[in-house]
Amino acid sequence: MDPSCAVFVFEDSVNLDVFPSLASAESGTEVHDLQTLVYFATDGTVLAATAEGYTVRLAPTSDRRADELRDRLRVYLQRSSVALDPCLAGDPVETAQMLMERENNFIAPRPSRWARMRKKQGSR
Repeated sequence: MDPSCAVFVFEDSVNLDVFPSLASAESGTEVHDLQTLVYFATDGTVLAATAEGYTVRLAPTSDRRADELRDRLRVYLQRSSVALDPCLAGDPVETAQMLMERENNFIAPRPSRWARMRKKQGSR
């Protein structure tokens, strides 16, 4: 797992997923979520998301927003539920490594957005 290849997926300033690679980000994203997500490579390159049927494809663009990536990471890290030093946002590769390790150390995997949505709909 090379953290320099990580992909940050922001739904808003509250939700962030970090994937170890472009391929894992593609397979971990539902097509119906594409309109609400913003994708960044660790260097701040914005990744364009497209749907091919039910398959998500990500491709680097020429749009580089390293400052925006660091700002989004800082906001995320400052959340009390995350409880990590917001200074980590200055190094997105280190932040990706820490967040992926943290995610891997959880006992139960986090359900996908689709699974959480389906669970909410089923409980009505």
